[in-house]
Amino acid sequence: MARKKYVRKPWHLEDETAEAVRSTCESLLACLESIRTLEAQLTHSPGCIVMKGPGRCYAYWQYYENGVHIHKFVKGEALAQARQTIETFKALKDRLRNLRFNLHAIRCSLRHYRLDPDAVVAEYEQRRQAAEQKEAQRQAAMAAAQKGRYPDSRNHFTDRLEPVRSKSEMMIANELNRHHLRYDYEKPLDLPDGRVQPDFTLYLPDGTQVYWEHAGMMQDPRYAANFRAKLRSYELAGLYVNERLIVTYDDNGTVNLDSVRLFIRSKPFQKVKPNGDKDEAAGQPVPNQKPDGQG
Repeated sequence: MARKKYVRKPWHLEDETAEAVRSTCESLLACLESIRTLEAQLTHSPGCIVMKGPGRCYAYWQYYENGVHIHKFVKGEALAQARQTIETFKALKDRLRNLRFNLHAIRCSLRHYRLDPDAVVAEYEQRRQAAEQKEAQRQAAMAAAQKGRYPDSRNHFTDRLEPVRSKSEMMIANELNRHHLRYDYEKPLDLPDGRVQPDFTLYLPDGTQVYWEHAGMMQDPRYAANFRAKLRSYELAGLYVNERLIVTYDDNGTVNLDSVRLFIRSKPFQKVKPNGDKDEAAGQPVPNQKPDGQG
């Protein structure tokens, strides 16, 4: 009987090794961030205090800043502050030296796992720049809202920087976006007794539109009366709840995301491909529910 040959499990399938690689990458990125922070604090070299003049009674602080030699006369409080700055900068330089040594050791560890440290850093930099750009766009959108560009109280912003009216609507929109569903926010809809703006308009594969309304202030009598009147307008147009109309309510201040995900899975809504094109369907309907939502 032939002896079974032992085959070693690849390192990328070993949980302990994968965790070690993940931890090493995190250490690399944390070390890089610390180095950047220290380099930003070290605006110039520590320098030194040089005493000149008769009896060496005059103190001069000499250091280099951006390659330029600085020769500054200091006395009294300025002299004490200069000496404190020199000690602080020396400590920062020692810490920076140790961090660079640790960085070299971490890069060697990654090479041991057959990973390119430069590739890890490049991927991190790409993600960091994308996050910074997204945050800058969000800040710009918020600033525009404060200046009155969106005077209709749209002061919440979704992941795709779309202004909406409430935190619950933002959560619903983000969930729709995570599932790559095609939707329109507050798209006007003409009904027999007037025009309304559903919170969200979704689409089935055959082009049928499904409308999503969220009620977040039912404790307000005026808001509740207007919302019930809006639901009656939908019913007069043949749009009934749980068919072509989805209605959600706030639960302890915000919408329940479990119910949102349930509604998302209830119908095969159209999806949006990463390039922005429409897909044909968006998942399977939940069992024991109507598949098409036709009224």
